[in-house]
Formats: sequence, structure tokens, C-alpha cells
Amino acid sequence: MRDDEKYLLELMRRHVSGYLKIAPEHTSERVLGAMRKTPVYPLEKFAERFERNKRALGKKMYILPYLMSCHPGCSQSDMSGLRATMLSIFGSIPEQVQAFIPLPMTLSSVQFYTGVDPLTGDEVFVERDGAKRRMQHAVLTKKGPENRH
Repeated sequence: MRDDEKYLLELMRRHVSGYLKIAPEHTSERVLGAMRKTPVYPLEKFAERFERNKRALGKKMYILPYLMSCHPGCSQSDMSGLRATMLSIFGSIPEQVQAFIPLPMTLSSVQFYTGVDPLTGDEVFVERDGAKRRMQHAVLTKKGPENRH
């Protein structure tokens, strides 16, 4: 994407039948850092290029982002920011949202159980309270009036 937009156009022309699934997982730099992900390309810019290419191809195509809640490093305000970003970029909230569950042998699980980044020794916020974890997840999954803003 950084080098040449023609790769996205080629992907869309030959390999996307309707939905292009992407996995930004989150938009908070702190949460992405805990996931060991660095933003490769701005999501907003990608969505703009996708829309421009979609119009040029004359096809009905959509981006389907996969998102994650409750990951170590993630707070309620991070989830609110993620919701606002998704609404700003896509005009809706995707239904594919995964609540983080610690899996054996992963750095994220070490962070979850210890509250420490094993590679840096830095403390990592971890929401362990079940009700608060459900609240984080509900920011993206509930359609009630509390999520309109």
C-alpha cells in the first residue's frame, strides 16, 4: 500500500467477490503495542483508497474489519475510541468482535496473568473484572442507547 496502489486495485479486481476481510483488531497504539502490532498503513487512508477503487471498478464491495476487545492494555476509553473510529471510517460497527481469551504459550496470556510485558518488564493494564470486560465488549456489540455516542 505504501509503495503502489495498483496492488489494492489488483486484489479488488481479481480476488474480492464482495467483502474484503481485514484485521486491524484495534486502533489504540497502546493496545496494538501490547499485541506486538505496529500500524502498517493508516486505516482511514486504506478505506478511502478502497472506496475510490470500488467506484472505479463499478463493483459492490465492502470492508469487513475484525476487532478485539478486552486485550491486555485495553481500557474502556480505548474501546470507546475504537467505536468512534469505526463509526467515523465505516459509518457502522462491524459485528465481528472477539473478546480476548488468554491462550497458552502466548505473550498476551503472560501479560493477562502477570500484568507485565515479558519482553520489556513494563506494567500492562489488564481488565480482569468480568462485568467490566463485558462492558468493554458491549461498546461494540450492543445496539442500545448507551452506545449512540
